[in-house]
Amino acid sequence: MILKRGKMTDCNETEELVQLPVGLSEFNAFCETIFTKYSLPDMPSYRNAVATMIMHLPQTEDKAALSFFAKSIRKAMANQVAYEVIQQIREDEKAKEKAQSDANAIGTVSTDEPVSKQEV
Repeated sequence: MILKRGKMTDCNETEELVQLPVGLSEFNAFCETIFTKYSLPDMPSYRNAVATMIMHLPQTEDKAALSFFAKSIRKAMANQVAYEVIQQIREDEKAKEKAQSDANAIGTVSTDEPVSKQEV
């Protein structure tokens, strides 16, 4: 989102800015418009994201491009997938290290204590 000549725009200068919702029914319609127009699932977490984005707009802005909200939600979705991939890679690496460590431990005999006749 870019501030140009006192107007908040979303890099696409041809997109019309729409009035921000000021009531619950307007907010619900606003979200439905975004989700429908940009093929996003209508989920409570995405409605929460839209509400949060509205709250973070500059105090003097009462209009915004719908694509700003859609792109922000898609970016959040991409971030979530990327985070899960990173976590899975880390877990896989830890599992490989543990397997290697266990394999090395099995092949190693401790020389700290003498072996008694009963253990042999």
